[in-house]
Amino acid sequence: MTPWLRRGLPLIAMLVAAPVAAGPGWTEPDPAAVVGRWSGAVSWKTCAIDGAARVTLEVVRDGSGYRVDLGPLADGLGSESFAPTGGPVVEAHRADLTATWRAGKPGRARLELTLGGGCAATAVLTRASVGAPACDELVALGAIAATCPAATVPAVTAVPGRSKRAAAACRRDAAPVRAALLDAGCVPAPPPGRDAVAIPQCDALIATVLRAVRCDRIEADMKQRFMEQIRLVARSAAVADPEVRASLVESCSSTAASLDELLPRLGC
Repeated sequence: MTPWLRRGLPLIAMLVAAPVAAGPGWTEPDPAAVVGRWSGAVSWKTCAIDGAARVTLEVVRDGSGYRVDLGPLADGLGSESFAPTGGPVVEAHRADLTATWRAGKPGRARLELTLGGGCAATAVLTRASVGAPACDELVALGAIAATCPAATVPAVTAVPGRSKRAAAACRRDAAPVRAALLDAGCVPAPPPGRDAVAIPQCDALIATVLRAVRCDRIEADMKQRFMEQIRLVARSAAVADPEVRASLVESCSSTAASLDELLPRLGC
């Protein structure tokens, strides 16, 4: 690990307070709407490679982000780490590839891929469904739990299906599973109410960390650690206590300044 990364991560960790709701300046897709098996048509533009016309991709939760094997799209592609970047998207970046996963309507997504030489691909995807939307959510939460050893997930008795009875059972079981995953930090907290007030200095820090996440010179595992910290900073920024907020204003400002100085040293 490079020396500036050793220093930069503790700087962000120092800002972490008790987890509450996600800060008003940060949002990300619900992981239960992202994980799963997705299939759809792919269009290619200005590409010399022989890409697939249709594809099936598996999206799994990986720390605070996701991992997607892009191999089915074309030879030479492989598993990539996607991180939330604010709003409805998650992204993967390295020297010759930029991939953006954009959440759409329930069970719908769009994957945009840019490779070297101007080659671009767009996949319009639909997630495999087990029945009612509540049951799709429950199955997705179960998949997230399988990659979240810190969570103690309650037993599930619902049998997924399309009937109203199955949907009601899935909704009943999904709530405590999500709560357990939230407590373990494996899914983000829901956004705060409209009365939440942003802390501009912390939003600026988040923007600075996102520069690091998008930099192809930073290892994927370190990007994951940065994203875990960025979510905690966002949660801390939602605290209403005036003294806590005043402290965060100073801490976020100084940490962002330190990272602004460190990032260019790595060419980010």
